[in-house]
Order: sequence, then structure tokens, then C-alpha cells
Amino acid sequence: MAARWATAVNSANWNCPCQQTSISGERSIISVANAKRNLVRCSDGFLLSNHGILVIFRGYIDESYSERVFTLSCLMSDPPNWWKMESSWKKRLRAKNTFLKFKGRTQLSRYHAADCSSLVNEFDGWSKEEQVEFTKQLLKVVEHRFLNVISYSLPLDTFVAVFPEHKGDLCACYALLLKFMMLEFVDQIESARKKLGQVKPVKVVLFHDRCNCDRKLLEAFNSLMNDDGFRGKHIFSTIAPMSWADCIPLQLADLLAYENFKETERHSSGRKRRKTLELLLAGGLGGRSKRMSEANLRELRRLIEKRTANETTNDSENQSRKSASVS
Repeated sequence: MAARWATAVNSANWNCPCQQTSISGERSIISVANAKRNLVRCSDGFLLSNHGILVIFRGYIDESYSERVFTLSCLMSDPPNWWKMESSWKKRLRAKNTFLKFKGRTQLSRYHAADCSSLVNEFDGWSKEEQVEFTKQLLKVVEHRFLNVISYSLPLDTFVAVFPEHKGDLCACYALLLKFMMLEFVDQIESARKKLGQVKPVKVVLFHDRCNCDRKLLEAFNSLMNDDGFRGKHIFSTIAPMSWADCIPLQLADLLAYENFKETERHSSGRKRRKTLELLLAGGLGGRSKRMSEANLRELRRLIEKRTANETTNDSENQSRKSASVS
């Protein structure tokens, strides 16, 4: 089933910014140049390194959504890079809180992209200039660092039209897109292997922000790992929930999820690209971002129904054979 999903979706009408120009004529969140550069950096700098016997990636997952669009993003890097980024992020938050405390203003418990963008909750009372300057400081944390972004978005109204049984169930969107992100990373590794030859083994550990979808995410992960057609079983180790209070990388994942989400919305609204995203791209960010179309979702529905029908037939045949052997 995993192989069929990947084939069906890749052959459908994807708006894939890494490979083609979007409707507006601009590139989406990941530019072709950045994507190619990071693929080479991923392969040359890590997969082909002479140090160690395998490459370990940590992927941090977060979502961002509205009534119209649901986006899930995964931010990947190796442990040394995560340590450096986490340390730098903490220093910038600590410096800002020192200033806020001195001024008698509300201190930040965390960076939350949507709140910062809208200047609400802990960011209430901030000026636009202060918001922009603080965001620029945080973006320096990821500047010219190895980061691999995988993002998927889907239109919620179309999703509900194709899967009416999941109306109001955001966990179903979360679980579905988790599988596609895992498939996407396997495709990245296989593409690197074809292009560059022998690469080192890769192991990935996934973390997501703790939420009421924890159980469904674990079920989705295990479902794909138990799928005979999934070629990434040797790559992924586990998935686990964490709290943003204990995990700085999840705040970075929140930032990227929000920017992917806003970029997806931009294609229907006609707005200009957000300055935050322009700064991220200028800093060398790379990866893949895709948006699912109605054709993708309907093809997926067809595959699921076909598999369900085949499993029902097989179960009936097995039961018939058991009954015959007993008699």
C-alpha cells in the first residue's frame, strides 16, 4: 500500500515547488537551488562522512491550520546541529526576556509563530518594529545551518468532501500527512543514493508536539512501518510526543510549519510572500514542500477502498478454507 500511495500521489497533479513553478509564477517555500544544495550537503556532509558508521537525524514535527488549510511540517537535522541551534535559540529568548523584565512587561514562555505574527497573548503590546527585529534575531539561529524541511498541506474542504467520515477530525489529517512525510524522506534518501552512489545508513527519530492526536500519530507510524511495501523500515526508529516547554526544536518546527501554512494560503489569496519566509530562503533553507490536490485525495481514496476490498475478499477466502478443513 505504501508504494502505491507514493506512486499515485507523485503521478497526480502536485504543486511541487521543488520541481515546478507555481500558478503565480513564483517558487513556493523551497527554492530549487536551495533544495539541490541541501541534498548535496545532506549526502556529502553527512551520508558520505568518514566519521561514524551511520547518520542519525532528529525530525521535529508541528502543524499549522485554519478552517481552509491544514499543514504539517517536519524539520530535520543531525544532533550536533540541533545542539548548536537550541543553544543559540535559548540565548536569544533569554536576552529578550531580560529586556522585557527590565521594562516590566510580560516575559515569553516560548516563541509561538502565530501569536508573534498576530501580536496576541504574550506578544500583546509589541510594536511591529519590535516583532520584526526579534524575528530576525531568531532567524539567525538557522542561517546557513543544515536543515531539511518536509512539508505537506491539504485543503480541508476538499479533504472532507472526499473523506466525509473524517469531518471535524484534524487528527486524521495529521496521521495521513505523517505517512506522506515519511515516504518523502525515503524518496530523498533514494534519490541521493542514485545520484551519488554509496551512502551511509540513515536512522531517523521523530518527535512531535504533545496533543490529543498522540495515539493516532503512533498508530499511523506503526501502520506504515508494518506495511510490507514500505521501503523505509530500516530508516525510521520511533516517534514520540514531547512538550514545547522541554523541547526548543519544536519551537523551530512551529515557525516552519506556520511559514509553510501561510505560503500555502498565499497561493489562493494572492498576497505577497511573507518577509520571514524570504529571510529563511536567503539564509539557505532547503527541502520539499507539497500541496495535495483533489485529484490526489480521490486517488488515495480509491486505493484505500481497493485495499479494503481485497482484504475483505482474502479474509472470506481464508475463512472458507478453514471451514472446509474442519468439515
